[in-house]
Parts: sequence; C-alpha cells; structure tokens
Amino acid sequence: MLVDEKLSDLDYKASCATRAQSKLMYQRNYELLENFNEFDLSSIRPEKISKILKQSKQNSIVQIASIPIYVKPCFIYTFHSNGGLQLGAMWFIARLDGYANNELALFCEALYAYTVKHYARNFSIDKSHVTAVDIHNAKSISYDRLSAKTAKLKLRTIINKLKDS
Repeated sequence: MLVDEKLSDLDYKASCATRAQSKLMYQRNYELLENFNEFDLSSIRPEKISKILKQSKQNSIVQIASIPIYVKPCFIYTFHSNGGLQLGAMWFIARLDGYANNELALFCEALYAYTVKHYARNFSIDKSHVTAVDIHNAKSISYDRLSAKTAKLKLRTIINKLKDS
C-alpha cells in the first residue's frame, strides 16, 4: 500500500513538474520504485525484527586497509535466532543502470566491515542478514554468500591495488 501511494505521488509530481530535469528525476524515481515493488523483502530479513538500532553519523567511516570508506546502512536491526540475539544490516543502493554482481558485492563487504567495527562487541552478527540491495535491478547479496568459496572477497584487494598505484 505504501509503495502504491509513493508511486502515485511520484507520478503526480512528474506530471506537474515544469523543468525537464525535475520531470526526468521523478520519472526515474518512479521506475526505481516500480522495479523494487516486486522485490520480496522477506527473503533478506528475519521473520521478526526485535529492534531497529539508531545509527550515529560519526560512525559512517570504516577504515579498510588504512583507507576511509563511507558506509551508510539503511537499517541495522536485532532479532532472535538460535537462542540468542543476532544483528543484521541492510543497505539499499541505487545507480541509474544498477550494479553488476561484483560491484554489489563490494557494498556488502563494506557493510559487513561496518557491522563488525561498530557492533561485534555487543552482538553476534548473522552473515546471512548482512545484505546489500540494488534497488534498480531488485537484487541482493548477503555476506554469507560472499564468504562462501563460490565468491571471492575483493574490496581489500582493490584498495591495496589503489594504494600501490
């Protein structure tokens, strides 16, 4: 329901916009939201979230291989699983043409580093619920899929190559 209301609102704003740039912006936002409307959020989050945690703006920078990386998760949350309190995180990201899988994986790696730095002392981090979501293509990747042998972690390698050049 909320998504349908937002779609209607964006459609109205696009039709009322007088500047071509504004009209295009509203149309693109409409398309993003329409694509994402079919995405099944239950596939990336636990059935019941205990609490959504507040995030501080000062905590947005994570050092990875001595390079500051800006990480701004959309949601950091706790939930009960396996008899204990677990932590999960979601980062919704968008780019005009969406992200390739390997690019999306970089966001997920950075998100995991962020959760470890800021929450590992107090919570058990559930790698299957640390997820980066490309809202343009309505696809996601969780850290447990990255850390499996089928995918290689690349963020630290890329940063080290940048530092060496």
